[in-house]
Amino acid sequence: MTKKMMAVFLLCILVLAALEISAVAAGEEANNIPRKKSLFSRIFDKLGVDMPKNN
Repeated sequence: MTKKMMAVFLLCILVLAALEISAVAAGEEANNIPRKKSLFSRIFDKLGVDMPKNN
């Protein structure tokens, strides 16, 4: 891996960590979420993407 690729990879990890922290903080503020949502569903919610439901 080149240094540029490694930097991009680390940046993606930092962004995901920031989304996780902000989602947890938002969940503590709301405190009315029936069940803990997965990391990816929270990211898609932030991006405004509709997740396919697995019923």
